[in-house]
Amino acid sequence: MNADIESFNFRRYFPNTGIWFLPNAILPEYLKTDHHKPEPLTVQMFIESAKAGRWLYD
Repeated sequence: MNADIESFNFRRYFPNTGIWFLPNAILPEYLKTDHHKPEPLTVQMFIESAKAGRWLYD
């Protein structure tokens, strides 16, 4: 089974830890620390998305 994971948002489940010794103010956007709690990512989510052929959890 193949699933289109184009809509999978990696940072939603694995927040960027950034560069701990540099403040966000001087970092480019892609290196800034995410200050949110990661959402749970389960094997069941992968199974259901594979059956549907696309990532179901936006």
